[in-house]
Amino acid sequence: ALPICVGETSAGYITTGGNNTCVGINCLIGLTTGSDNTAIGDGAGANIITGSYNTYIGNSQASSDLSKSIGIGYNAQPTCSNCAVIGGAYGTADAIKFGIGTNTPSYPLHVVGQTVITSTLTAGSGTAGASVLNVVGGNINLDTTQKLQWANNGNTAISYDTSDGTMKLQSFGPLEFGGWNGSAYTRS
Repeated sequence: ALPICVGETSAGYITTGGNNTCVGINCLIGLTTGSDNTAIGDGAGANIITGSYNTYIGNSQASSDLSKSIGIGYNAQPTCSNCAVIGGAYGTADAIKFGIGTNTPSYPLHVVGQTVITSTLTAGSGTAGASVLNVVGGNINLDTTQKLQWANNGNTAISYDTSDGTMKLQSFGPLEFGGWNGSAYTRS
């Protein structure tokens, strides 16, 4: 099927792709053989050449051969297939704060309310003295089949032993205790 396009030079180079929809100047302008793409906004999806099943809303770009990617908002630039990006990259002037349950998000992802994670939550590494996982005014709750792991590749764990109702601290390597005194870690 022919593309449905509104806007100057939109989808200007399509040779064999079909079922594409674009609204805006220069949206899907580089597309040649991709199909089933949707782009709305000035330059939306302009870098896609052969990708299919992508959705771009706003002035958002992508790599040339992505499939099933989503870019929403100014300067949203997915660089992988099967992924979604909202707004510009973290740390840039185009970064956004995304709120769930709040109208005034204070963080890149700000969730107000109960959150359920049914797989693995991974927190990145921080600098000395910086919190990687910061729990303020709440709890970390684990069911009796789970354990909390931290340190080098999960080599230390806290787990609940259902046979005797006790908490266990396990270390699969050296275990040191210490604290942060405001300028350096101390060992005890």
